[in-house]
Amino acid sequence: MALDQEDRETVYLAMAITCSLSIIGSLFVCSAFILLKDLRVFAFRLVSYLAFTDMCAALVLIFPNNGSTDTACKIQSALSSYFTFSETLFTSVIAHALYSAVIAHKNIEVYHKKYLLYGFGIPIIPAIVPWIGDHYGFSGGWCWIKGDDYYEIILEYALFYIPLWLVLAYITYVHAKVIKQISSDATTSNKETLLRKKLVRKLKLYPLVLLLCQTPISIYRVFLSIQYWTGQLYKEPTLVIIILGGVSLCSHGFLNSLVYGFTGAVRKKIKQLICRKKKTPVEDSMMYDILKDDSTSPAKDF
Repeated sequence: MALDQEDRETVYLAMAITCSLSIIGSLFVCSAFILLKDLRVFAFRLVSYLAFTDMCAALVLIFPNNGSTDTACKIQSALSSYFTFSETLFTSVIAHALYSAVIAHKNIEVYHKKYLLYGFGIPIIPAIVPWIGDHYGFSGGWCWIKGDDYYEIILEYALFYIPLWLVLAYITYVHAKVIKQISSDATTSNKETLLRKKLVRKLKLYPLVLLLCQTPISIYRVFLSIQYWTGQLYKEPTLVIIILGGVSLCSHGFLNSLVYGFTGAVRKKIKQLICRKKKTPVEDSMMYDILKDDSTSPAKDF
């Protein structure tokens, strides 16, 4: 869809507002990890990596562009490709750590270097490949792979959307397994049963965040692909669809900070800091911070 100046400004305003919320939420998580020493456990470290990539992606997207294919737009495209792919990979890192702790009963800290290489190293590929062939530029409502020919459409799917859908399938599978494991574990009290039910409800949110953030933009890109491959047989996407795709792209940091970062342990430590209450130890937990009894926790190392 060819956007005029007014439409571009409308799309940018919607994305800028959402990006601002993501920056604030991600900055909160990163600040909590840095400032609150009791929260510097390995599981929350993984969350801080996710929050960092979310924040960087939002910072890149919040800069305005003029709808051109100039160098600034290409740089924004490459950085956006890197950090949006990185944040997707770190959701799968957290899912793998969760599976390793709950199902495989492994010490997740041994994977630290591999997690870093996977989450920060692999995204270099989808960021550089389109640059080599000069395939970056204004695409729809923001800067990314232009999608002006068959090869660029293939790049979009090969470098981002197919890996994204695979990650979504993986984390959905992992969380289903973990929920089944937790639900089948024997409980010793009504209190523990209630805690486990609360945890199950919480675990269902993790795949949902990625699904909510990526479904609109995936539908938008698939629509554009069909439109191109069929020779413009379908109507162009409306401004509302473009705005919805842009907002969903920018909302990762905000939703991830709520679901992954603003956990019971974090809220407890912030309350203690503000009210100057006596500190209590925090278990090395992220998703499992609501299970305070280590002897019954299904993921003691997590």
